[in-house]
Amino acid sequence: MEQLIAGGYNIINLDQYPPKIRSHEKFWEKVNLLDENEVNRLVINFLPSHVVHLAARTDLNGQNMDDYAVNTKGTKNLMNALNQHSRPEHVLFASSMLVCRPGYIPAHDLDFSATTMYGKSKVRMEEIIRAAVVLAAEPPADRINWSFETKGGWLYPDIDKWETYYGRDETWH
Repeated sequence: MEQLIAGGYNIINLDQYPPKIRSHEKFWEKVNLLDENEVNRLVINFLPSHVVHLAARTDLNGQNMDDYAVNTKGTKNLMNALNQHSRPEHVLFASSMLVCRPGYIPAHDLDFSATTMYGKSKVRMEEIIRAAVVLAAEPPADRINWSFETKGGWLYPDIDKWETYYGRDETWH
């Protein structure tokens, strides 16, 4: 947020709870991602060019998929609103290493082995994103760029440098 604010970007922070940094409150708008009409209204009003979607329930205490509705239905509501109303240049979604059991090294992006409800909700989130996006070798110029960290990658923003790391001795650029 600090770099975006300093850069003079027009930003909005959508969250259920106010930001912890008081100076960010002027950018905050309370939203419930489970309310499809509210999500549509906010996307239509703001028409974002870039989106970073980090909203999620992340604890391991949920007993069923409904307990993690913000991860699944909330993501679906956001995807639908963006596809219907906004057409941003870039969208970033964060998944979790718990889409695979601890110690499991996936063979490919669709190789999941989640053992917790949280992990299963993030698998479902990835499926929702993939279903909503037409993946093509050469997408049309007007197609949204969709990105998401799969298999628990960590994202290190550094102005012009983004690195993804997944628990091994390799760093991908």
